[in-house]
Amino acid sequence: MAALDRLARALAGAAPLEPLPSPPEGRNLSPPWDTPKPVRAPLRPPLVTATPIRPPRQPPPSHARLLTAAGETRSIRAWAMQRGIDRRTLAYRLNHGWLVDEALGFTPRHRDHAAEQAPGAESTAKVLIVDGDGKPIPRRQVAALLGIKTTSLTHRLRQYRHPDGSTARVTLASLLAR
Repeated sequence: MAALDRLARALAGAAPLEPLPSPPEGRNLSPPWDTPKPVRAPLRPPLVTATPIRPPRQPPPSHARLLTAAGETRSIRAWAMQRGIDRRTLAYRLNHGWLVDEALGFTPRHRDHAAEQAPGAESTAKVLIVDGDGKPIPRRQVAALLGIKTTSLTHRLRQYRHPDGSTARVTLASLLAR
């Protein structure tokens, strides 16, 4: 306040402007706009890589379905990536009775369309279901016993096919035990 009074008196012509007292030793009373600003460290540019960094490969989870073909065992996902097939396509093929080598494309798919579409397909099928006496049982009856569709039973029976194409015989007791 005293500085303003002195300034007002000097402007009115009453008294000449007196010099300001010097600051005590050790104190810097320079105006804030004269103080140098702190220097910040320059920001580093973000790390740029040519390829994305991938986490290390982990083994498939314990619930993964493993397939063995060509002497190698891998998960469905790993086989699909290696063979260039969508994993859902591969799973669909396997769930619908394709052999592993056929589903992965190692061997061509062989189907007996006439046997699958014929009304009496049970008699011409490559897998026959027999009772304890060796008499064939129609697939419709076995499917009804198991509580599944006939087509589902047909898909399940494909795992019992012989590679040479001969007719395999499966007992009803072995199917009921599964």
